[in-house]
Amino acid sequence: MSSKTQFAKKKIIFSLLGLLIITLIYLFSPSLKNTVEVVTENIDKTLNSYKENEILKKDLVHLDSINSEIEDYKNENINLKETIEMNNYINDKLKYHTQVETVLNRDYDKWFNELVITSDNSYRKGVVMTSKGLIGKIVDDDENNIHTVNLITGELNNVAGTVQDNEEIQGIIGEYDRDKGFLLMKYISNNDPKKIIGKNIITSGKGGIYPYGLIVGKVKEISTSGFGLNKVLLIEPSANFSEINNVIVITD
Repeated sequence: MSSKTQFAKKKIIFSLLGLLIITLIYLFSPSLKNTVEVVTENIDKTLNSYKENEILKKDLVHLDSINSEIEDYKNENINLKETIEMNNYINDKLKYHTQVETVLNRDYDKWFNELVITSDNSYRKGVVMTSKGLIGKIVDDDENNIHTVNLITGELNNVAGTVQDNEEIQGIIGEYDRDKGFLLMKYISNNDPKKIIGKNIITSGKGGIYPYGLIVGKVKEISTSGFGLNKVLLIEPSANFSEINNVIVITD
């Protein structure tokens, strides 16, 4: 018999003896048996904890989604409530007829210029507001009652405005500074508009498009143009032009 064969047999015998010794120790040594059982139990607990954590993670993701939906509903309800309050104010105080409508579409490429509303009503013209203030006028009405609204932040929309409680100061709001987010009111009839920072600008009713008394915004700064000869009011819009969902159409 070769030495390699003898070595292999001895290796097998020693392995079997080692396995037998470990088995006997395990059977007759409670401490080792307990240790193995504890290790096995800990492994099971770890696996169960991992599974539970995975389930909890999925539940948390679902909960975050539900909370986000709830927050959206809350904001929508607040917006609707404010829209109704503004609508009632226009009806009761300013005595204009109105209709609440919903924004259908707003093209990113025309974000500052226009948006589209849908309605069961047909409007040949109309002034459009949010719950906070003036945003524009209806310029188009198709056969499906889809209406295009030109925004006052656009290039082709001049608004005759005046300072609330000081109608000696009047001008034309016809530009929008996108960097600062301000409307610009030029051609001021009173060249010395003192102490009007923080005052509200409303529509003056001149020009035949926008009726009197609609809130436009608040005066934040006064600058000059034309070699310093003309005053320019920088107005922070009352309406939030970044988020427009529900609107009020003033029909007459």
